[in-house]
Amino acid sequence: MGYKKELKRIKKEIQSPSKPLSQPNNHRPQDNICICKDKRGDFKVLYPSQAKAIEQAQEVWRSKGIKLKSYPCPDTMGWHLSRY
Repeated sequence: MGYKKELKRIKKEIQSPSKPLSQPNNHRPQDNICICKDKRGDFKVLYPSQAKAIEQAQEVWRSKGIKLKSYPCPDTMGWHLSRY
């Protein structure tokens, strides 16, 4: 689904409070909703704080040897991880 089409769908859902918002598969109900996607088209994980994102990046470095950096989500309040 294209970015603009997805944004339009979300705006429509927000304006219809009688229907619950649909959520991507990799989001838990308590997570903020973010429409950012990775290069494969999957929704990105949204971390509630930079500290949580960095904590996850350190775990990935220890377990898989993959270096990640955190950056603020351009869509909502939260943080994402990206490879260097």
